[in-house]
Amino acid sequence: MDAIDTRTAGIESRLAGIERRAHTLLPTPVHELTVLSERSGCRVFCKRDDLTGFGFGGNKTRKLDFLIADALRSGSDTLLAVGANQSNFCRVVAAY
Repeated sequence: MDAIDTRTAGIESRLAGIERRAHTLLPTPVHELTVLSERSGCRVFCKRDDLTGFGFGGNKTRKLDFLIADALRSGSDTLLAVGANQSNFCRVVAAY
């Protein structure tokens, strides 16, 4: 078993119990960047999280999937986000 397998062993079962409100369009594709791979001498890939749906990338919508599920589970009926005037996270919260 290599190092990455050791660090991630059992992660799916640990994450399975965490509730999620799925608004994110998953899974997103992974593309090999052939020119970069050829020039670097190693295989280079790009995870296309720009295709997760509305918003500006996967980390914001992925995070909200879990935050909203937790808020609903606890009986909350209001979602408040605070950020800078150009916060992409606040934009995604407003879109939800």
